[in-house]
Amino acid sequence: MVLSEENPLSDKLVSSGSLVAPFAVGGGLNRQSRQVDWHMSTIYSMFGKFYDLIYGELVDYEGDCDMLNGIFRKFADKKPATLLDIGCGTGSHALILTKRRFEVTGIDTSRPMLEEAERKADEEKAKIRFELQDMRSMDLGTTFDAAISLSGTFGYLKDIKDMESFLHALRTHLNQKGLFVFEFWNTGAVKTDHKDWLTRKKGDSTLIRLSHSVFDPQTNVLNIAMKYFVIENSKVTSNFEELHRVRTFTIPEIRYMVEENEFELLTTLRVEGPKKRPERPTKDTLRILAVAKAR
Repeated sequence: MVLSEENPLSDKLVSSGSLVAPFAVGGGLNRQSRQVDWHMSTIYSMFGKFYDLIYGELVDYEGDCDMLNGIFRKFADKKPATLLDIGCGTGSHALILTKRRFEVTGIDTSRPMLEEAERKADEEKAKIRFELQDMRSMDLGTTFDAAISLSGTFGYLKDIKDMESFLHALRTHLNQKGLFVFEFWNTGAVKTDHKDWLTRKKGDSTLIRLSHSVFDPQTNVLNIAMKYFVIENSKVTSNFEELHRVRTFTIPEIRYMVEENEFELLTTLRVEGPKKRPERPTKDTLRILAVAKAR
């Protein structure tokens, strides 16, 4: 079953508050094209080579992989051997998981980030398959024991058509009872208007990022404008901007979407904080991890 304006159950859920209005409102992605989407492929085009400089200090990749191991032990029928990393970026999770004896395939829509991922894998002599593919129309010619999608990648699916296309494509790539572990951002915990900045240094270069996030409650989309400045020898040598449009969700929305598309939602977890101990999410938890199983 799909959600649509003609579906009386979807109308009932929307009107009752179980699903909010954006499920009936088109998002920013092209519903027709199933090629690599221009917006999804370019938002990280300039930033690809700076991604690890920023997030290497912000993300505990080893802790994430420890957490994934715990989830696999608890919820998988047996330890997965093959993993699909959706929105793999520069391959930091994939590299660690490969060292832990998983066979990993990573997909992303950013060519610069995949090039960096391949460079890092070559440097580590790690055997990882990286593919430039759109998550909504991926075609990898094989199936996997489990799939992961961390760091908010799921939020780039902004309308029902995108979500259904993705979940259908994913289901065809998962073995029976395969796990899908993914992060989404909680609508109730989003700040409506937020500004911040950070700096990173590497050698004689300094990177400055200014960001301004504005939440649209009519579409449940968080619009994040980022401006970057690269400073070398006290001079700005480069600057560029990016706009990210990230869809936020409630737990009932996530449950409805996965369970109407051949998955069972097993649990949702709060994974924020330095110790990476899975706990029950609260209304103020921004980043929530969902664990689903293919039916």
